[in-house]
Amino acid sequence: MIGAVFRNAGTVLVLLCAAVPACRPPSDASPPPAMAVPSDASPPPAMAVPPAPKPEPLAPRIGLGPARAAAEQAFTWLVTVLPGSPRIEHGTTLECADSRCVWRSSIIQEDEVVLGMVEVDGMDGDVTFAPADGRNERYPIEKFLAREKARQKAVAAVEQLPVVRAFCTRLRALKLGCAVYFEEEPSEQDCGKSPPLDSSCWMRVTVLETHETHSTRFGTFLVAPEKFRVVGALGYCGVVPIARFRGPGDGC
Repeated sequence: MIGAVFRNAGTVLVLLCAAVPACRPPSDASPPPAMAVPSDASPPPAMAVPPAPKPEPLAPRIGLGPARAAAEQAFTWLVTVLPGSPRIEHGTTLECADSRCVWRSSIIQEDEVVLGMVEVDGMDGDVTFAPADGRNERYPIEKFLAREKARQKAVAAVEQLPVVRAFCTRLRALKLGCAVYFEEEPSEQDCGKSPPLDSSCWMRVTVLETHETHSTRFGTFLVAPEKFRVVGALGYCGVVPIARFRGPGDGC
């Protein structure tokens, strides 16, 4: 066996390993155990996160004097479309919230009802009006004026209808009130030239019979935007063309 080793070492080594049991791993050998982690080992420290940069403090450029002058100018335009004889009361504190600083002035009716707020931006001097209608909307002064003038034209078109004039005349003779007010803007867009009467493409103006304790609706009239032509009415009989509307109690 030794002589064979010198003649062919590679073959003999294979044979010797085959013959010696110690060279072969036992059939039930298990994998080496995993390295144990000490029970008191601490996790690696988390990477420190740098703090977020602090926002730059607001630096308003419009002071109280220029803001009040801008609000007064806006008020002279607003009184041309607001009802009654309102007055303006200026705030004296710059109010800042949500990256915006404004000077606010209240527009107040004779009965102490607030009609809205004139707001002057403390950064750039932009002037807006926020009507007190619960919708939390703000309009540039020019846009609000255009909106109110359009609404006034719609109300005037309804007031001139023969059926409405006759109704209000009869109520006044009975010592009752007749109220005509703008109710709703169109909510649909791309209405085309002839939208259906039951769509939301029309301005809506309502006429009421008013009493001391309550009011009763006479009808809601549909007015075409921009043209301010009354096209239909909504009453007890549903939506009908304006030529067919006679008011409540006409048997539809």
